Amino acid sequence: MRFSQYKEILEILDSVIEATEYMKEKNTDELCEICVQSLSSVLNVVDNNGTAIGGLVNSINNAILNFNNRLYESGELTALLIEIKKRINDSLLEELAILKAQIDLKPCFEIEHFYNEIMEYEEIKGEDAFEDYCKERNIDIIKELRNVLPKLDTKTNDYELLYEIAVLLEKGGDLALASVYYAKAALEMKKQNQISDYNDIVNSFNSAPKTCKEIFETVLKNYECTIVFLSICGFGKERQRYQNLAISYAQIGIKVIYITPEAYVDVVKRVSEDELAEYCVSHSNNIEGIEVITPFCASNYGVHSYNAIVSKIAGSENNAVFIISNVNAWKSLIPLKGKNKIIFDCADDNSDYKNAFWSNAQLYENEKLLVDFSDAILCTAYSLFLNKAIFQNKSNVYLSHNAVSALEMKNFTDNNEPDDLKDIPHPRIGYVGCIYQRFDRDLFYELVRNNPDKSFVIVGSILNNYVEMLYPNMYYLGSKAHSELYKYYSNMDICIIPYFDDAKMSMSCDPVKIHEHISCGTPTITTYMPDTGTGRLITYHANTVSDFQNCIDRILAEKPKVCKEQLNNYLADNSWISRACQVLRISNDDTYDYEKTKNCINQIKNEFESIKDIHSNFSVIYGIASIPYDRFEAEKYIKRACKEYKTEFNDEILEKFERYVSEQSM
Repeated sequence: MRFSQYKEILEILDSVIEATEYMKEKNTDELCEICVQSLSSVLNVVDNNGTAIGGLVNSINNAILNFNNRLYESGELTALLIEIKKRINDSLLEELAILKAQIDLKPCFEIEHFYNEIMEYEEIKGEDAFEDYCKERNIDIIKELRNVLPKLDTKTNDYELLYEIAVLLEKGGDLALASVYYAKAALEMKKQNQISDYNDIVNSFNSAPKTCKEIFETVLKNYECTIVFLSICGFGKERQRYQNLAISYAQIGIKVIYITPEAYVDVVKRVSEDELAEYCVSHSNNIEGIEVITPFCASNYGVHSYNAIVSKIAGSENNAVFIISNVNAWKSLIPLKGKNKIIFDCADDNSDYKNAFWSNAQLYENEKLLVDFSDAILCTAYSLFLNKAIFQNKSNVYLSHNAVSALEMKNFTDNNEPDDLKDIPHPRIGYVGCIYQRFDRDLFYELVRNNPDKSFVIVGSILNNYVEMLYPNMYYLGSKAHSELYKYYSNMDICIIPYFDDAKMSMSCDPVKIHEHISCGTPTITTYMPDTGTGRLITYHANTVSDFQNCIDRILAEKPKVCKEQLNNYLADNSWISRACQVLRISNDDTYDYEKTKNCINQIKNEFESIKDIHSNFSVIYGIASIPYDRFEAEKYIKRACKEYKTEFNDEILEKFERYVSEQSM
């Protein structure tokens, strides 16, 4: 039973008890009629919920019968009503105790409370008053949901609660996660034979935005599988692509196992590989509904547990889908080929040994083997996708850009400025992220020198002192938890991404941070990385000091804004939820049609058509995407890029293009 229903029953009984006391000396027939009507209301609430609480239905039925037969004096009526109320209270406490053992109940009360308050507020103020409510009450509902949702049971069958969450998320602008919860509510409605409500939700998505409809329909299919990440990174306070995807699957209700890279430890006595694996699995951590396993290597005995853990999971999980970013671990999947789906998530150009400091020749060779081994390949950047789809002739390759969680980045109150930012004067120009050799520090330093009236703020880690605080208008605030980043983004006037755009790695980079800047409404100035060139709101491009300066001056003068509807649709299209649903569809589709791949190539070509002459980094992507359709056009723009911007990437593309043409003509 829902807590509001308990409250409704108790309020009815209180009014009946009060009426009974008042009418002790009055007309007994009138009193009985009031009691019958009120207790019938109680019975109706209980019946609608489908729950008989502690024999309450029988008690109320007997009470109604006795009232109708006029068998009770007024004093007896009061005593009976108080007894029924006590029984309801006892049942409520009992049910709360049972649920308390499973989840923290406070979130349920909070969600229901916020939902009811906002509905009442909008009745007075009109629809679309969500932001006004948050500011007037100084309550950030989205922040409350960030705290509440991880505590809820993902398998709850309370469709009203799921529906209320969906409504709050939709009003808060997270259309992607709202679509997930609408689908969850619809599934429970169907199970509980609430067909009319089910049909209402399903029909409402007929006119929903394309991405929201795809998410809703994917979750509605209720796929039964386990997603297993073989990740290149751990699961800490920072959120990278793989942690974000894992969280999204958990939000959908999919079981997720996340295997981190190996940790090296010394053990007291020799253990077998299976014993070490068993220990690691049994000591896994649950983080936001995700089972996080850290494989140990007993370095003093040379015993590894990674392969045994993967085999153990594959043997115990039905319909497991392995998503691998840890390229060096791919051999652990060889025994699983044909039994489980294996998806390679390709997020970097690992041939760029200079800027991809984690890479080496062996890792790159392993990647090439994994490409051929995988059932499907996800690519986070245009160049990665086009290389595999055209030059490697892969039909099982999909474009899967990085994304953002609106729930993590939205804010609806004005009092979110971090303490360490408060004394830093505006205008603030911020960089958030890790700084290492791909960061153009000379360009950055010159911007700082040329703008002494502006504050340049760095949030994140700096490797090997690559950037130093050389000027009084530079501020270094250190690393922050991902859940706190929205406060920094939203309190900057401009965010910048001054990466070297002649590096191979930048040609295959789709920065997560740019989506996060946009979600907070903060304009971005970035160098000419291809994946920032199309479809990015309030994004400006520059790669010289003068061009950066022009963009800074323009943004501060114009103060560009994004309309709410446009922003919400962007966040849905570029949500981690939509990326997770894409993989669910891929992993449940055994056919890989090159026509789908070719359609994606054509879409990229069309997107770059209008910007191909702006910069050679855009020209070369347009040229590659033109290869299946017009080789003369392709050759023109690839060679132009090589001539105008002499980079290792462009030279390699020209070489691959000439080899491709030669092979096709044979």
